[in-house]
Parts: sequence; structure tokens; C-alpha cells
Amino acid sequence: AFPQRRLAALVASKVYYYLGEYADALVFALGAETLFNVDEGSEYVDTLLAKAIDEYCKQHQQRYEAATGSQEEGGSSTAAEAPIDRRLIDLVDRMVESSLERRAYQMVMGLALEARRTDLIERIILLCDAKPGELEHDASTIKMLEYCFGLFSSAVVPRSFRATLIALLVTIYRGLPAPEYLGLARCLAQAGDAAGVAAILSQLIESESAEARLAAFQISFDLVDNCTQAFLKLVAERTKAQ
Repeated sequence: AFPQRRLAALVASKVYYYLGEYADALVFALGAETLFNVDEGSEYVDTLLAKAIDEYCKQHQQRYEAATGSQEEGGSSTAAEAPIDRRLIDLVDRMVESSLERRAYQMVMGLALEARRTDLIERIILLCDAKPGELEHDASTIKMLEYCFGLFSSAVVPRSFRATLIALLVTIYRGLPAPEYLGLARCLAQAGDAAGVAAILSQLIESESAEARLAAFQISFDLVDNCTQAFLKLVAERTKAQ
């Protein structure tokens, strides 16, 4: 093999980039492997990283849709069966690790959502306790959970993916060392789990702690503000039955 293959690929990538052939530039950038420095900060690197991320997210979306049976606009079951280029995965992984090291969580969260990477979303949320970011919503895991609930419940996230994300938040909330009942109840309500909300309310009401009962009132007010009458009635019935 040509000993300077990666260097030659990098040079070819830059030539194609300056010719305006960005697709070919990315192909050769992948061939350059680690010589393509994701932290360089140049217009050349940033442009190709954006193209790489777009392609990476597109292919991961197709795989998610094929696995779940959902089909978003532009999806292709045939494309979903094709393996993702290992070099593309490696490039994006290097960029992700670099961003996480710099605690640039918001950018990685956007990528994770686009790529349907729930494992990466969970990692970001939990990292906010060990390595808090500079923004208010990534100062702790609790803050990031609150931010994610608002984000995941919005129109920004496709409906076909929303239930999966809310279920992920429920799992993380339940794994916290200290219970965060209001956040958990909000997620359960968003998921339509009246029995789960009722179980939390019953536990808090039956507690001898004034703080726990106050939390039950807080959850109840939040439910009234954000849930339908039908759901509230169902929660009330389940709570009485426990």
C-alpha cells in the first residue's frame, strides 16, 4: 500500500473542496482518517463536518425507521439496509468526543436527536452531573432533564420519535439517586401513563413528610394546568383505588 495514502487523501480532499466539489472532498476526507483534524476550526473542516453529520444523521434515521416500522418523509427501506461507512462513523465519533470533552453538549444533543441516538442522549444527560456545562440547562442532570422534557414535547421532535424519548427520560428519572417526583410525573403524564402518575401521588400522600405532601400538591397543580380532563379523571380514579 502507498505509505502516504492518508496524506494524499487529505490533499485530494482539499483540492476537491476548493473546486467546489464537496461530496468528493468528503469522500477523500474520510480516506484521510485521523489526518482530517476535526478540531482545526477552518472553513474547510467545518464545511465537511457539516456534510458528514448530515449524511450520518440521514443514514441513522433510515435505520431507526426500518427498526421501528416508522417512515418519515424521504425515508427509504432499501437505504436503511445498507451499512454505514465505518470511516464516517469514526469521523463523527471523533467530533462528538471532542465536543463532549469541551462540554459543548447542546451541539451534540442536536446531532443525537437528528441521528435518533438515544444512547448518546442518555450519555449527555448523565454527563451534566459529572461535568457540568456552562449553560443553565446543562449545569446538572436535573436541569438537562427539565430542558429535554420541554424540547422532546415540542414540535421540533417528530411524533414517531417522541414516545421513545419520553420513555428514556422516565428511565433516567427512575434511576436518579434522589427522587425527582415532579419531573417524573410530567414525563409519565406526557406518556399517558395515568397509573404511573397515580402511584407517585399515592406514595407522596401517604408519606408522613410535609415535603412529600407539598410535592403531591405541586404535581397535582401541574397536572391540572397541562393535562386533559379525561386524563385527570383517570388519575383520580387510579389514586383512589390504591
